[in-house]
Amino acid sequence: MADNMCEETSLGVIGTHGAISGAMWLLLWIIPGWRGLRTVRVLLAVAATVVLILLPVRMFDWSIRYI
Repeated sequence: MADNMCEETSLGVIGTHGAISGAMWLLLWIIPGWRGLRTVRVLLAVAATVVLILLPVRMFDWSIRYI
């Protein structure tokens, strides 16, 4: 059993990002597709995508030199 909590921390970050992104995409299905709400839907889709893109950015260890 690992003592450094690395796996638990990683799974927690992945789960958090997945839950937030999933909730945002669910909101996209709930918000009606009216023409006046198009901007809201596009911004919500972009925000949900950014949440998923930030996952590997947060998981990367910036303190290590990889060269």
